[in-house]
Amino acid sequence: MSNIFRQGVLIFLCLFGVDAAAAPTVDRERLESIEDDTPLSRAVEKPAWDYLFGILHDSSETDLKRTAFAEVGFVELSRQPSEYRGRLVSVRGKLLRCQFIPERKESSPFAEPSAEPSKPLGFYESWILLNDEKHVPITVCSTAVPDDMPLGDDLLEKVELTGFFYKRQLFLSAENEEVSAPTILAKTLHWFPDAKKEIERKRSAAWWLDKYFWQIIILLVVVWLTLRTLSRQTERRNRLKFELARNGEAEFDGKIVIPDIENPGKGDRKNSDDSEKQNKSKSPLDASTLGVLFLAVLFVFSSTGLAQELSAIDETFTKMLLRMDDFAWNALGDETIPLAQQQEEVYVMLNELRSAVPLSFLKQGAIPLPMPISLLVDEPKTYRGKAFALQGTAIFVEELPLNPKQQQVFRLPMFFRCRLLVAGHRMELLTPTVPVSWKRNEPIRERIAATGLYLKRLPSGDHEPSPQPQESGDELFDEAKNAMFPLFAAPEIEWYPDTLLGKLGMNVGSLDRIPILRITDLKKKNLEVAEPLRLLDRKEILRRAFKFTETDREPFYGLLHATGNASKGRLGAIAKESLEKSNQTSFSSVPLFTEPDKQRNKLVLLYGTAKRVIPTLVDDKEVQKLYGISKYYQIYFYPNDSQGNPVVACVTELPKGMPVGSGDDYSEQISIAGFFYKLWVYESSAVVDKEGSDGESYKPNFAPLLIGRNPDWYPTQRTLKPPGAVAGDWTTTLSLTTFGGLAVLWYLLRRFRSTKPIVFKLR
Repeated sequence: MSNIFRQGVLIFLCLFGVDAAAAPTVDRERLESIEDDTPLSRAVEKPAWDYLFGILHDSSETDLKRTAFAEVGFVELSRQPSEYRGRLVSVRGKLLRCQFIPERKESSPFAEPSAEPSKPLGFYESWILLNDEKHVPITVCSTAVPDDMPLGDDLLEKVELTGFFYKRQLFLSAENEEVSAPTILAKTLHWFPDAKKEIERKRSAAWWLDKYFWQIIILLVVVWLTLRTLSRQTERRNRLKFELARNGEAEFDGKIVIPDIENPGKGDRKNSDDSEKQNKSKSPLDASTLGVLFLAVLFVFSSTGLAQELSAIDETFTKMLLRMDDFAWNALGDETIPLAQQQEEVYVMLNELRSAVPLSFLKQGAIPLPMPISLLVDEPKTYRGKAFALQGTAIFVEELPLNPKQQQVFRLPMFFRCRLLVAGHRMELLTPTVPVSWKRNEPIRERIAATGLYLKRLPSGDHEPSPQPQESGDELFDEAKNAMFPLFAAPEIEWYPDTLLGKLGMNVGSLDRIPILRITDLKKKNLEVAEPLRLLDRKEILRRAFKFTETDREPFYGLLHATGNASKGRLGAIAKESLEKSNQTSFSSVPLFTEPDKQRNKLVLLYGTAKRVIPTLVDDKEVQKLYGISKYYQIYFYPNDSQGNPVVACVTELPKGMPVGSGDDYSEQISIAGFFYKLWVYESSAVVDKEGSDGESYKPNFAPLLIGRNPDWYPTQRTLKPPGAVAGDWTTTLSLTTFGGLAVLWYLLRRFRSTKPIVFKLR
């Protein structure tokens, strides 16, 4: 359909005199020398390189945009390089680095000598992080960049471009690992400098006026209209006069005259003047006015994000959150005391941070990095106690062991001290937990994020872990001996590995809190679980493994949010691709029942019949703030090979028109691509049997729990045209029409009512 539309557009442009033939064409045979997963510069690829840059030089940017494919992402270009080679594509993302690469004249991408003799020949190499990939950037080689666009590292500028896909380039990462990423040849970049110097602009009054100009104007208009309306209402009430004849002045005729409100000029002038004086003496800022103004200000603040801008956590608030007095807080921040001598204070603080501080509140008041990180070391008193959003790499983890009494109090075997690299700067982080699969006391490379409170600065020699994480030739590990480093404390550390879930934005480390057990483990007295769960009793382990508890909140909703970040059909396409690689035709649901401990984080694609679809509302405000999820759907469906046993899938979306409900008449054919979460007791009354659950007598019903984005629905004629649909539509339309007619009639009667003076006879 898209090809037909494209052809129609080209025909339309030709008929109306637009030169559609100006679209650049590529001879794909001249690109056969290009080979994927190789370095950028290869002598055998030089003719193809110059050929594509020659086309870019001869084509206008308008022609390139008009004939390019729709916007593509990292996955499409990385997985299908041969299909996209030599085709015009459009991408957008964040520019991380841009530098000029000088080149000899005979290998320059310019088709002609430069018009400026002093300008060196070469091209600009840019590294751009696309919107659908958070870790690996693509490479863009262009002959020009915008004049005002900065060059260098750590730019974080928004850009978009149109160019020829060249190949999948192989390069060495900072960890000395081979990484392949798409490479695009472009004419130039389009730069959107909205995020340039964000921190400096936020400190200026011009930034506030520029960002919230229209919101301020709307607020002023609302205030003016409110005051004007209330003032007029007060004026009309004060002009309502009652005229009674007095004895000795006039004969009382037994009439009370209410003058015309719409024409207040008629009547006694003296009383009218007195009324106006009373009106001026009364201020319209009564209780109702102040209430309306407060609601208007609250609405504007909440809709524009001003409340979040002003909600940064400060030192006083941090002491209140951690329940620490000034003496304990100052002792914890004393830089002259080694951290090893403050273990008791640190442990109490970490336990309080983990159990008493809501994570959403901490994230809302956090200051994002990167910022001038040197300020944390140069001005520690200014930033102490504030929350910061950290994103970087964990390079070393040290265990802080607890004695048996502390383990019983904190319900954890140990705390951890992590060494981080954030924007090229070393930092130290104290946290109660780290992912189970991380190596301890050895160099690691794990992509992380954390929201931590700044405590103080530490010298590099303060309680250094042993052995030292040194690697020859790696500048990230070479730190000055006398340098000072910021110390943070965080309730948790988020782990985003280089896997599909990590790329989708899933904190994979949160899944360690949920034990994965088999049904046969119910009869075992000693359960094999990960290290952080060994201090829990058997009953609590079984409850976390098979029921939905408070511990499931972050991993469950985090996985639901991560799958929602995937585009429609992406999970299914990846699942089918894994089937092709393993020479299989379909996924089986049997291992989900029999071997759940081997299915964690596994993506499966199942076909079956849905017998029950339940919309589930999320009332947890914490979940709504962190993940933006207020509703999801539970689907009970029966795969073709499940032998009558259901599988439960939780998704955030349903296909358009797919009905919800249950019962004997409900039956819909669907397919679902999702990640296995755990075995779930899906009936609230079902618990483990007598031998396996300390006296409980009735048998549970278990079902594998999958989490995905949306099912694929294969509707039938019955579901496409349900009975009574037309009648229901007519009933709704008639009801709305009747209601609207009555509202209009009421308005007309009120608008055109009589405005003549009302005269009451007094007998």
